[in-house]
Order: sequence, then C-alpha cells, then structure tokens
Amino acid sequence: MKGAFICAILLWLSGGPSLAHAQSSIAVSQTLGVMGPVVTDMCTGGRCGPTQREGTAPPASDGRGFGELITNSVRNSAVRATEPLVEKLGFAVSQQRRTENVETFIARTPGQNREGADMLRGLHSSGQLFGMIEEGLSIQGLSTDNLADAVAIWMMYAWSATNGETPDYDSNQSRAVRKQAAAALLGAPGIAGMTAAQKQEMADAFLIQTFLVSQFIFAAEANREQWPQVQNMVSQGARASGFDMSAMRLTKEGFRPR
Repeated sequence: MKGAFICAILLWLSGGPSLAHAQSSIAVSQTLGVMGPVVTDMCTGGRCGPTQREGTAPPASDGRGFGELITNSVRNSAVRATEPLVEKLGFAVSQQRRTENVETFIARTPGQNREGADMLRGLHSSGQLFGMIEEGLSIQGLSTDNLADAVAIWMMYAWSATNGETPDYDSNQSRAVRKQAAAALLGAPGIAGMTAAQKQEMADAFLIQTFLVSQFIFAAEANREQWPQVQNMVSQGARASGFDMSAMRLTKEGFRPR
C-alpha cells in the first residue's frame, strides 16, 4: 500500500474545502527546516546506560544514545518487544499538551522561519495536522497514542526518503518495526518510568517530523529532480539523531542489517 501519510494527503486534497490547508502543508515542509535531531536528550547526558531487560535491545556503548539503541536492535533482529511491553509505551493524549508540543517542535527546529512556523500552527489549529497523521497511522494499524508507533513510522519514512523510495508498507510490516522500536526504547534507562506528558512530547515530535518528511517525498514524486536533495537532507537529519539509514534494509519482517 502506498505510504499512509501520502494516502492521507491525497484524501485531503480531494476534499474540496481542505485543499488550501493540504497545499499549505507541503509549503510548510519547504519553508520550515525540519531535519534536525528529533531526540537529543532521551538518555541522560546523551548516553544510554548498560541496563537491559528481557525483550529489549542491547544497550548503547559509545554515547550515541537512542540512534545506537535502534541500530543495536536492528543488528539483533530477533530482539522484539512483546505486545504487553509495547503497550507500556502508550499514553492518554492531551490536546493541550499537543498544542504545547507543536510550539516546542517549532522552537527546537533549526533554520525555522516565521512563515513556516505560522503555517504549521495553522494546520494544527484547524485540526488537519494530526487529522492527517491519525488517518495515516490507522491505515498501518498504528496509533498516535503510543511512543513505539511514532518511532516506527518515523523510521520507515526516514528510511524511504533516504533511499529515494516511495513508502509502501503493510500493517504487518509496520507492527514488526513497532516491536523493534519498543525493544530499543525499553532498553534505555528511564523510559519505562516516563510520564504520559514526556511520552507524548517525544511521540508528537516524531509524528510531526514524519508528516513533514512525507511532504518532501510527495514533492519529490511529483518532481524527480528533487529526490537527491530530499535524500541528503533526511539522511543528515537522521544521522543527527544517531541513525544510519544506510546500514539498514527494510523487509516485510521489519528492519535488518544491510
């Protein structure tokens, strides 16, 4: 199935009154610098410690933090969280916190400008930003109220953009990556004890950036000459969070080492 967010965008584009907002969402991605690190402080001091629980990823060893936890999880592809462990990363969504998280995302975005920030705020205040995100995730059997789901969809879209491919996932594949993401998250000290607000802040950041990356892919599909720029930008942004997408391949069973 074509990428969930792209499907959602196409649905919104055909919806008449929503056309201007859908078009502005593409403009946001072009004017708001969106590919800085998504998470920089998940592990204390940027370093995830040695603790490892059953069904979680091996710990990071050289201070690269979350990105390395994901890499270790991919290298040990048999490491997957069980469904009860995945559910530990769920939270009750607060709309007030979501509005605050949009502002936090804008404030932390490198190279952001007023035009792009205002357009992102407009998409959020109209209800269409997370409306499209929720619709896109539901196609994949994922939701906006679980941190593992947010990390999983971000990883898949970042990988597709880095490799110059149109996202094409099914729900089984998405849920396999979800279990890998959960294993990595639960391998980091302190994650299991995060508050609902902390989990939502991190999840919302991953979801917003995934949505904006999908706009870049959408634009590159319309103009193939833009693909090299999209690949470079997303690859650099992923590396800033410790992810090396070139070291991974995405299969029907989730990520595997390349």
